[in-house]
Amino acid sequence: MARSNPKGSDAIKKEPVVGVRSRNWQHVGDAARTFLKPSRTLCRGNAFNQQTGDKVACGRCDHCKDQSAMQFIGRVSAHAYTSKLVLFWTGTVDDAHRAEFDPKASFDLMLQYMGRMKIRPKGFAVTEFGTMHGREHCHAYMMFDHAQPIDVPLDVRLSAEMQKEHIGRTLWPWGFMQFEAPRNRTGSTVYLQKYLDKGGYSIWRSQGLGKEYLQRYARHRGKTGQRLSDGYGISYTVPGNRKVKTDQFGKKVGFGDLWEYHIRRNHAWVPELIEIYVRAFFEEFGKLPPTEYLKGLDHDW
Repeated sequence: MARSNPKGSDAIKKEPVVGVRSRNWQHVGDAARTFLKPSRTLCRGNAFNQQTGDKVACGRCDHCKDQSAMQFIGRVSAHAYTSKLVLFWTGTVDDAHRAEFDPKASFDLMLQYMGRMKIRPKGFAVTEFGTMHGREHCHAYMMFDHAQPIDVPLDVRLSAEMQKEHIGRTLWPWGFMQFEAPRNRTGSTVYLQKYLDKGGYSIWRSQGLGKEYLQRYARHRGKTGQRLSDGYGISYTVPGNRKVKTDQFGKKVGFGDLWEYHIRRNHAWVPELIEIYVRAFFEEFGKLPPTEYLKGLDHDW
């Protein structure tokens, strides 16, 4: 399968997205729909918990959960690539508010406060329970469309009073909050995702994460004549998201290939991405792409 390199993938960000209704390409759209044949998504795992050996429901085995996590990490990484700013946020709870604290309601209230300041991040948030005292606190991965949406010092624990001093109002009155610039965006996403496996749970998840990047990626693949599917879904890479190489002792020694992510083949976005891909291929080469370039893609109508 032909793969785009990081240099070539950088062009994705500059490519305009052609809307699915922007021109009269009905014949291409109809042709694209010939690739959308309903079928069940293939499962490459088995319905057993690998640690306990217990049988679990379809889609709940360790393999499927790992694949689901990787799909989400890919979409967050894709959205971060097209964002102007990414910040890692932590919110703690002090003793005075611990009894009344509701993580989801509290975080939603903070987002409402930010919305009134015309600050509307995309991202996701999870809870964690401290290993020493079992105290619940929250972490969030926030992506912004503006380079400096909020004037707040980084790497500083802000109390309610300090928040009002720096921002003009208190966003998180239940304890301290802190913004940081993640050293590694993908690593931070994986870091938060692991909390869900350690007893935490999701309290915020934006809709449509990574869609803009995937639209541009589909168009880029079409214009360069590369396949869109690997048979299991739409495979894609994100520039800069490389696998870490380690030696026999687990020490980091460098970086390897780009991580390859997937959008499952019956995902709701697939019809639109196929149409963008087919149209771009047709514009560039004057013909439809080979069937194998879209192998296995389908959609439940």
